[in-house]
Amino acid sequence: HNWGRNHAPCGNPSGVDTQYPQPDGSIGNYGLDVAAGVVKTPLMGDIMGYCDPKWIGSYTYTAAMNYLSPVAPITAASALSASTSEAVQPTLLVWGHIRNGEIALEPAFQVTTRPKLPQRAGPYTLEATAADGTSLLNLAFEPDEVADAPGNHKNFVFAVPLATASIERIASLRVRGQGRQAMMSTRGAGAAGNSQASAGARADSVQVGRAGGSARLRWNSRAIPMIMVRDVATGEVLSLARGGDVTLPGVRGEVELVLSDGIRSRVKRVSLR
Repeated sequence: HNWGRNHAPCGNPSGVDTQYPQPDGSIGNYGLDVAAGVVKTPLMGDIMGYCDPKWIGSYTYTAAMNYLSPVAPITAASALSASTSEAVQPTLLVWGHIRNGEIALEPAFQVTTRPKLPQRAGPYTLEATAADGTSLLNLAFEPDEVADAPGNHKNFVFAVPLATASIERIASLRVRGQGRQAMMSTRGAGAAGNSQASAGARADSVQVGRAGGSARLRWNSRAIPMIMVRDVATGEVLSLARGGDVTLPGVRGEVELVLSDGIRSRVKRVSLR
């Protein structure tokens, strides 16, 4: 499911992949267990279904590999698609979820990565607006259903190609649809949260230390609602830290802190020894 796969139609699951090629949820082709030296028959159930015994069919395998590929197909029914390429470039990472109809929009991050735009239009809209009311972004999308989650839970995440100058103009991000909406606005160092910062320190500063064998980050969460912690060497995201006081067990070495004020980001490199 984390790789974008819904269920194969076997064993009466919810969240069935309507494009699955075998109506009985079987793999539909021969497979080979290399470790055991066993041939799998086409009648076996696919790993995304509830039937046993199961194996992975070519449909699920190919879809998973496409999802994990560093170069994924990008489509969008907007003017943005004309300027979008698969090359690594500055983007605005916008993400959140919709749970039982309620929309939650998480703090955005400026990251350099390959763009990811909506694969298809839908009943929800992502909008970015400047302080003077100018529309800077408008994307219709269909969120992704989270299979096996309790209730009705859907996620969305986009890496929208935008130049830094355009991101600097954004005063608010909004997701709306089905009669609900959620908004995120910038919370810069001049926000009311300054009074919570320690004397003489910037409101958006981060204190770095150690607590036992763990690294510890402390900051003013009103000015910085979330910090993305990334390994400098690999680019791996180690934490999406919130709350103003977070310990990171086992994290050492040089890391990159991407400090989000809700929309814009500031990057700080620190050594966690």
